[in-house]
Amino acid sequence: MRHRVLVYLTLVSTLALPVAAVMWGRSYFANDVVYDVGGGRGLVLYSMGGELSVWAGPTPAEAPRRRGFDAVEAGGVRGGTVRQRFYRRPPARQVWLLGFGYAETNRFPHRLGIGAGPVRCVVLPYWFFAAVTVVLPARVLARHMRDEDKRRRDAAGRCPNCEYDFPPGVRCCPECGISVDAGGDRVKPQPAQPLHA
Repeated sequence: MRHRVLVYLTLVSTLALPVAAVMWGRSYFANDVVYDVGGGRGLVLYSMGGELSVWAGPTPAEAPRRRGFDAVEAGGVRGGTVRQRFYRRPPARQVWLLGFGYAETNRFPHRLGIGAGPVRCVVLPYWFFAAVTVVLPARVLARHMRDEDKRRRDAAGRCPNCEYDFPPGVRCCPECGISVDAGGDRVKPQPAQPLHA
């Protein structure tokens, strides 16, 4: 069961990696905004400057509900990151570390209005998504390369530890003392034989 879950996670990770890379690159050329604001609550996803930010907070109950997607060309005044935008109008509370961020402000981004309470913003850098999605495929690739190398050595009749050429029929390496079973797996090192004078 664990192996099957790992295979599915690797597949999802492999598919998510190019998506994260494309979104990361796109965030420097266009600011994408997906929003659902009004009717007492608001949620905004904002992709800009190599970051994905999530904004959530209450809105005035009488505010009309607006849902949609906008793509605004980045650059000039609209370019930059969420943190750079907060320098112009600093929020009451903010924390930043290695591109990750948290802030509380009183308004939503992208001219979506003022909140009815604190609007919380969590910022995640796209490099984090790329790093997370590359881990499992890299692990599978490394395991495949290691197994392929072991198969190549076994086929050539070499020791899996020191790659010494085995004479035909010998299952213990005369160089390092590793015993090898018929399948080519290590068994245990043999103790060194005392030299007789």
